[in-house]
Amino acid sequence: MNGDNGKHPHQEFKIQAADEKGHTERVQIRMPPQMLSKMQKAVNSKIWPYENYQELARHAILQHLKWLERDEPQVGNMSYQIDAMNVSMNEELEFQAMDQMYQKMQSVFKKNLALGGDIAHSRNLKLVSEIWRKICAIDDAYWRALWKDKFRKEYDTVLSSVPDMGLGELEEGDPEWD
Repeated sequence: MNGDNGKHPHQEFKIQAADEKGHTERVQIRMPPQMLSKMQKAVNSKIWPYENYQELARHAILQHLKWLERDEPQVGNMSYQIDAMNVSMNEELEFQAMDQMYQKMQSVFKKNLALGGDIAHSRNLKLVSEIWRKICAIDDAYWRALWKDKFRKEYDTVLSSVPDMGLGELEEGDPEWD
């Protein structure tokens, strides 16, 4: 996410350029130079989580389609398919990011185990607890439960070996999946 301090959730602004099968359409439009300049200024401001002006254009088009739907309901829903695809693609991207972080954590964990000693053990405890907290912060209950289950199977014994540091301690306040 850009420097917006979480004010604008990235998933609401990130409109995928391709569908689930990787299909895209290239569109060219003409516009006054000032309009493109304003788009670039909006992107460069880092207020909104756009990586480039194409993302801004896709988001603007989708928002305008939604406005058209509200303005003339008889036209029907023109954006539902894009919204559904976007949710699916964003979930996949979030899963991939979490999976990469998890794999990196596993690699560092194994290196620390190989080093041995109290410092390496301490680092592993810190690493495992940080990843656990990130898992608990996942918004979607399904993905949070999936990652918790995977994590418990691999690391519960590590955390429970230290007094007051078990996974049960870290997950209080999340009764929906107990």
